[in-house]
Amino acid sequence: MANIERYATGSMFEDFAGYCRAVRSGDRVIVSGTAPSAPGGTNLGDIDTYTQTRMAIEAALSSAAQLGGSAERTLITRLYLAPAASWEEASRAHSEVFALARPANTTLYVHRLIPPGALIEVEVECGLGDTSLSIDKE
Repeated sequence: MANIERYATGSMFEDFAGYCRAVRSGDRVIVSGTAPSAPGGTNLGDIDTYTQTRMAIEAALSSAAQLGGSAERTLITRLYLAPAASWEEASRAHSEVFALARPANTTLYVHRLIPPGALIEVEVECGLGDTSLSIDKE
């Protein structure tokens, strides 16, 4: 059985719900759902979908990097959108970050997200094996 490495940020959510931000087992890094954090004193509800998506992806990838993951090594992403979010703007932000890696993706709307004002939550899974990129188009 592979060793399991855990990365925690110390957020109140991790402590309250009993989970880690990211886990590595073998050649997989799995990052928990990551919502954006509003910068000092800013209300998250005042930040648009595109910007929140970039913030959430960057935070998720930062956690993945602690265990060897990266945008280039991303295998799948999941974007959970609040009803007020724009899927087009979330997709635009996703496309900019993952233009070369082109991971598998699921994007869906949910009833609501836990952080007040959050429009998106992102999950990322990375593989640490062969990193050569190949895109087959039919």
